[in-house]
Amino acid sequence: MGDVSPNGETPVNEPDRPDEAAELRGRAESLLREQQRDAPVNCDAAGMNRLVHELQVHQIELELQNAELTHARDEIEDGLRRYTELYDFAPVAYLTLDYDFVIRQINLTGATLLGIERSLLIGRPFKQFVAPDGRSDFADFVVRILGSQGRETCEIPLLRPGGAETRPYVHIEAVAIEPEGSLRVMVFDITEQKRLKEMIWRQANYDPLTQLPNRRLFIDRLRHDLETTHRAGQMLALLFIDLDRFKEVNDTYGHDAGDKLLIEAARRMSECVRATDTVARFSGDEFTIALSALTEMDRIGSVAGDIVEALAQPFVIGDAVLHVSASIGITMYPLDANDMTGLIRNADQAMYVAKAAGRNRFSYFTPSLQRAAQERLDLIRDLRVALPGGQFEVHFQPIVDLATGRVVKAEALLRWHHPQRGMVCPGAFIGVTEDVGLSGILGDWVFAEAAHWARRWRDEPGHAIQVSVNVSPMQFAIAGSAERWGRMLADLALAGSQIGIDVTEGLLLNDSPVAADELRRVREAGITVAVDGFGTGQSALACLTKSEIDVIKIDRSLVRDLGTDANDRALIDGIIAMAHKLGIQVVAEGVETPEQRDMLRAAGCDFGQGFLFAPPLPPESVWARWATLPM
Repeated sequence: MGDVSPNGETPVNEPDRPDEAAELRGRAESLLREQQRDAPVNCDAAGMNRLVHELQVHQIELELQNAELTHARDEIEDGLRRYTELYDFAPVAYLTLDYDFVIRQINLTGATLLGIERSLLIGRPFKQFVAPDGRSDFADFVVRILGSQGRETCEIPLLRPGGAETRPYVHIEAVAIEPEGSLRVMVFDITEQKRLKEMIWRQANYDPLTQLPNRRLFIDRLRHDLETTHRAGQMLALLFIDLDRFKEVNDTYGHDAGDKLLIEAARRMSECVRATDTVARFSGDEFTIALSALTEMDRIGSVAGDIVEALAQPFVIGDAVLHVSASIGITMYPLDANDMTGLIRNADQAMYVAKAAGRNRFSYFTPSLQRAAQERLDLIRDLRVALPGGQFEVHFQPIVDLATGRVVKAEALLRWHHPQRGMVCPGAFIGVTEDVGLSGILGDWVFAEAAHWARRWRDEPGHAIQVSVNVSPMQFAIAGSAERWGRMLADLALAGSQIGIDVTEGLLLNDSPVAADELRRVREAGITVAVDGFGTGQSALACLTKSEIDVIKIDRSLVRDLGTDANDRALIDGIIAMAHKLGIQVVAEGVETPEQRDMLRAAGCDFGQGFLFAPPLPPESVWARWATLPM
């Protein structure tokens, strides 16, 4: 019940202003007089009590209604407050725009997204906040929404708010409210989703190491380039690039150094082409380049030559200076093939031709390469079963002491007796074994065979000689080779001095720590180290200063013209003299005539090897032939 006045009556709620209260009281008294004039007068006590009771009940009813109205008002205000909070702090930007796309209302999320205080946004056109590369799409969106009765959407980038590291990318949904002449707009910030989507796409289409397109993206771009080239009536060149001897770098210096070399190689290749050309990492150490929209052939050779030259330059990786080269195969559209598969196959085949021709060069596809490529695939297939199938043999060629004419050494030479082709020339398959990773296994097998026959001849009277084995750089690139060979010799109770290994100049000049350690272990085991094919490399003389060398073998190309070329004769005389001053013995390879033998003997050459003395022969029959060698 409400408060009671001093005279016992309950006061009526009065208006706030005195003049309003006076006016209301006057109207009430006037109405009361009119009612009393018409109503019967009943002023007994019972009547008065009933009247007071009715007035009190009525007062309580009014108070209850007033409380209910107040509670309802509070709930409405609380709901409005909650709605305002939800509206302002919703994860979506809400805007009301007029048909000119001027902002009439915006929540706090929207103001935060645009990077400007809310009060300053009212009355500004929304297009002011659209990034330049999104304005065309936004203009199309405006046209659609103004001509539509339904919901329209678009995705555009906005300008970067002040202090933001990245610009926002948004998804907009809007609907026109015709009676109001306004637009209800929702703006979703999809910057992170866009970033993740682009990251996933990039991971699927780019090589994470070199940041070049990967095989998948390259195939897609090549397909597009072929279509464009066909419509324009132009040409396209596909280059297939393989880094020569990259596996040796990986095995010797580790994958970290190999990765850094690949990154630098990718950068060098990219600098050799136009921005419109595609350079891709196809796989491992293989790269592809598509030169599109060509109008002349000359540019192809120029680009290929630039790449060969760029990749032949030293790679400085940490404290090491590494050397690789490139073998490049080139094919043309539409001259060589009309489809993508044919182009890739042709370029791959041409690349192998460049590699077989000596590496560090490029080769164009020709129809004959198709046949050669198939033969190479057949050769690889047959090589994989040749060793377990017992098809390999080791033949031995004598190395003669030129002063006495006695056989003092022999070189173990691998031969392949193919079941269908017969005896296959080593030059036809040795390079392939390195390309397919068989050189290490095959090299160890040859070493074991050479050691076996060296041990056997040691136990035969007058047949104890040193046997030398050709060792590829790939074998020295793998730690543990020297230890493995040492165990083979120990199992045969064979001294290291009865075995020699022939290595290339490149192995000695490469500053590989793994190769250097392996070479040191070989010499510690007493195994003789010889440099094979000496005199043909640009750094041949530098090999003479290597302390790891016991013997040099003068290349047959110098011996061949010994009798007719004074320059070769002078060069051989100089090599022999310098080698002897350094305590290094000299073997002349490819001795085929008595004249060559006599000139070498006169020059002080220690040993001779060649068909003048004997060709390579199976081990079972060598001594019957060697016993009758010409002095």
